[in-house]
Amino acid sequence: MLWYYKNKQCFEYPSQELITNPLTERFHKSVYEKSDEMELYYSLGYMKENAINNLSVIFPIEDLSVNYGNSRDFDIKFCDSQQIPYRYENRSGGCMVLFPGNIITYSVYTSNNFLRQHKFLKDMVSWLKEKDITAATDNNDLMINGKKIVGTVSETLPDPYRGWIYFATQISVNIDAKLINQICLKPTLKVPGALSDYGITTEEVMEWTRDWFDKHRNWEG
Repeated sequence: MLWYYKNKQCFEYPSQELITNPLTERFHKSVYEKSDEMELYYSLGYMKENAINNLSVIFPIEDLSVNYGNSRDFDIKFCDSQQIPYRYENRSGGCMVLFPGNIITYSVYTSNNFLRQHKFLKDMVSWLKEKDITAATDNNDLMINGKKIVGTVSETLPDPYRGWIYFATQISVNIDAKLINQICLKPTLKVPGALSDYGITTEEVMEWTRDWFDKHRNWEG
């Protein structure tokens, strides 16, 4: 299945049917509200109970927020003073500042490898090349002119979900470098960049991303 959010409502793609169920409500809370829940990872019970073995969800960010992992390396006092919501994700890695117009995706699918992650990056490089934008992959990231535009992560899931892969991406369309430095307590390993610097809009990225996940919804690789 492929779901996407628009105006904080969830729709099925490509039917455009409005979807409302406990899982979509949980996604809404974890992405658009101040929450301590990680999106798909803690929703696997619902997926298993309803025989869902391949689900991708796409979220366009509508409000500034912060996601942080186990290191908790972000300035809580600053976020509180600026009324910037933050949420915990049970993962390694540093904080992610999510700017309006950026896109995050979460997928769970049956497989035993991470080829889908690498194909996503490779295909996005090709898409940008069609727009005369030179991008390259750097491990699990996509870079343009030495700046990180897309970050991805894949991990195998433990029992009772062994044999499934969790795959997530963050696509940076807009950034504020000064605000990132005020929020994040540790220097970023890679300089952040934004697709808007190259004339790419959120709507264009949403269209490409929906089409990509639609074409690969049953591809286990």
